[in-house]
Amino acid sequence: MPLLQGVKTASTPEQLMRSRFSAFCEGDVRYLLETHHASTREPNSASDLSRSVSATRWLSLKVISSAQQGSTGHVEFVAFYTPTSAIGELNSTLQWQDVTQMHERSRFVLEDGRWFYVDGEFLADITLGRNDACWCGSGLKYKKCHAA
Repeated sequence: MPLLQGVKTASTPEQLMRSRFSAFCEGDVRYLLETHHASTREPNSASDLSRSVSATRWLSLKVISSAQQGSTGHVEFVAFYTPTSAIGELNSTLQWQDVTQMHERSRFVLEDGRWFYVDGEFLADITLGRNDACWCGSGLKYKKCHAA
């Protein structure tokens, strides 16, 4: 994870989005704050993020589209997650009704050679098709995994 360790910086908005998803999974609040543009970062962001990452288990990320034009970009994605209270310990009995999704179109800006997350517009939930990758991150198609 060279991006989270600060060894490299994201070269595209999508790369930053994916690294931020990893940071949410790992609970890396420092990275999330460092990659959030100062103009839209809330004063109590660190404590809010700490509570959020400890209360959420992120399952998988589906990037729907990404684009960049000059120093701006956007990524539309769906992140699948569940509250940690809903699952207790990691188990294989997690079902679709236990899963929540965050469908967002995020805006990014490039400043001084670094991409930053600016903000996002929440969108309606998506419906997975039978041949889409399963939300659980197994690598299987939905029809062969949790739709069965």
